[in-house]
Amino acid sequence: NGYQIRAAVYEFTHKETLQALADAIERGVDVKIIRHCKYAHHSGDDTLIPDDATRSAEEAIAKVAFHSLESAQKWQDDTFIERSHSSDLMHNKFIVLTMNGHPFEVWTGSVNFTDSGKNIFV
Repeated sequence: NGYQIRAAVYEFTHKETLQALADAIERGVDVKIIRHCKYAHHSGDDTLIPDDATRSAEEAIAKVAFHSLESAQKWQDDTFIERSHSSDLMHNKFIVLTMNGHPFEVWTGSVNFTDSGKNIFV
């Protein structure tokens, strides 16, 4: 359909926002989301432990509902770009809506995509 959504997110647990992006995928919108992912090594072995923001986002992302298996697979396999860096956190919060590769709307701000930030989404 020519639309693309590009987003960068830090805390990412707001159910309605997650579902809206998933619904866009089901409508054929190309969605790519760079998200904060930070892990620490468990002491004594190589097990990686996610920080709270990463763990919460992973849980919320896994709960999103789909009408088609194809869209669910695209959500899990092709939508997210995990931005991890050992020393800094990825604290960006913006969404760019493009049509045929040309940006025409940008949302940005300082509020995370969480329930505590939901007043900006209503």
